[in-house]
Amino acid sequence: MKLTLVTPNGAQLSGITNFLERSGTRSAPFHYRLKGTEIHLLVTGEGIISTTYSLTKYLQHQAVDLLIHTGIAFSLIKTVETGSIMQLSSEQFVGDTDQAFEKTPTIENPGMANQAGENFQPDRLMKNPFTGQFLPVAKGLTSATFPPYGEFTTKLSKNFPDATLVTPDGAAFFFAALSENTKFISLRAVTHSLYETDTGKNADSVIGEMNKILAEMIESLAV
Repeated sequence: MKLTLVTPNGAQLSGITNFLERSGTRSAPFHYRLKGTEIHLLVTGEGIISTTYSLTKYLQHQAVDLLIHTGIAFSLIKTVETGSIMQLSSEQFVGDTDQAFEKTPTIENPGMANQAGENFQPDRLMKNPFTGQFLPVAKGLTSATFPPYGEFTTKLSKNFPDATLVTPDGAAFFFAALSENTKFISLRAVTHSLYETDTGKNADSVIGEMNKILAEMIESLAV
């Protein structure tokens, strides 16, 4: 089995790197083996463009059984507090604009797009059709502006009432994984919230908790 952990920033996987150095065997930089499972760490860089380019290029040269994506998120609802770790079941890209959103119906997409780039459109709902639930499930929106600012955040909350989290790169990850027909899981550490002016936990502690969950997940998947 081959797993690839994907992150925009290598520091967000420092806990997993330490875990693999202790529990696994390093075969090359960012490449490990735990039991009979090969594990790669892929740092894409920040943002939508870097994520799309790096992950697509990687998948065109590597056969992977499962991608696990990690990153941070902004909560749009009161019931999801900072410090939460969520699993994204869907993502969609939203345009950054100071103008009011025009409410348009979403189009559900269960997998591959019919044409290149069809997935990555505003209001295009991309679902993960492959994997089961490991953690509480959330619906994500991707904004190039992260964390979203006051008025824009209010518009997102109003016009996408079913959305739970805003991410800086989730739709790009979904797009690349779906386009390459690769199984994936997307996890988010909630570090910001519309309803909290001062977060109860800083980003480092939340990311540390996510790394613990990732280590447990990897141990359960490694065979």
